[in-house]
Amino acid sequence: MPPQRRLPGPRAVGWPLALLLACGEPAAPAPLSAPKLLERYRLELPLPEALQPSIQRASAQWASLADREQVLLGRYRRGPEAKVLLELGVLYSQAEKSDLALTCLAAAAAEPQYLTEACAWSSVARFTAGELAEARLLAEHALGLDPKQGIAAAVLGRVALRQGDRELARTQLRRAADLLPTDGNLALEAAELAEERGELELAGRLLERPLRQDPNHPALLYRLAQVREAQGLVLEAEALRQRHERAVLIDDLGLRAGGQPPDVVACSLGVHFDEQGQPAKAYPEFQAARARTRDRELLATCLAGVAHSGAQIGQAAEARRALEELRVLAPDHPMLAQIEAAFRKHGLDPE
Repeated sequence: MPPQRRLPGPRAVGWPLALLLACGEPAAPAPLSAPKLLERYRLELPLPEALQPSIQRASAQWASLADREQVLLGRYRRGPEAKVLLELGVLYSQAEKSDLALTCLAAAAAEPQYLTEACAWSSVARFTAGELAEARLLAEHALGLDPKQGIAAAVLGRVALRQGDRELARTQLRRAADLLPTDGNLALEAAELAEERGELELAGRLLERPLRQDPNHPALLYRLAQVREAQGLVLEAEALRQRHERAVLIDDLGLRAGGQPPDVVACSLGVHFDEQGQPAKAYPEFQAARARTRDRELLATCLAGVAHSGAQIGQAAEARRALEELRVLAPDHPMLAQIEAAFRKHGLDPE
């Protein structure tokens, strides 16, 4: 009987093979934690010796961001403090410059007092770059540190929506909208998910809150009109549609992006309608601006508009009063001759 053959021991095959036989499949790497992710960003995206301006002035909104960048870079050159780096990271996250944002935020996160906010805004940068798993990890960590971190809740809700988890998306976007009640985009997202469940009253409340801060937000007005119509509130829905139409024009004229005050907005609309030969639309805008403004030059424009448009739509008494006030306030106003001509054309005595 031939001798039994025995498997060689560890010394015969060498330690690497012995370990492989002992362990089987190699263990999967442990998932990164949010702090380790931030450490990886610090290594992969180190701070340069100097940061250069990178935001282009493509619109009024981008010009505002570019101005803020210049201010922060000035502070950064005087000393790259963690607070300045955090503010730069937030700015670059808003400007959708993900790598620059992570460079600044990862450096700021080394200071414990800035870790939560740095995590939250890093999640924004990762979401913008399409890195959903990392965005979710960072957002969850920020919320674990501070359950009232609205930015992190918004990112977690948006990641959940992309991943098809509408229930988590609904919970987190509602949470974010409550924590950041002036954010119109969040309100729109949360309201849409509320509408899906037939929660029309909730959807309306979500949309109304940011409208108090930004009453000329076209998308909010349009959506709220749809909600009110679905509730059977026909007259309110029609009023909201009219406000939406006006808001679209304000946006088209660049008045909303510029953050103009209500009197300037109304007067500018009055001028637009007057020039377009729509005195019936111009008149109430001029009247609204006239009642609000304390600026002498703007008041003169409003009085001229009331007189000119009022004469054309049969508001004779109000038009005459406005003309008299205009002659006292600005006796050399360039529209006086045009207004007097409009009076005569419509059978009114300008004197």
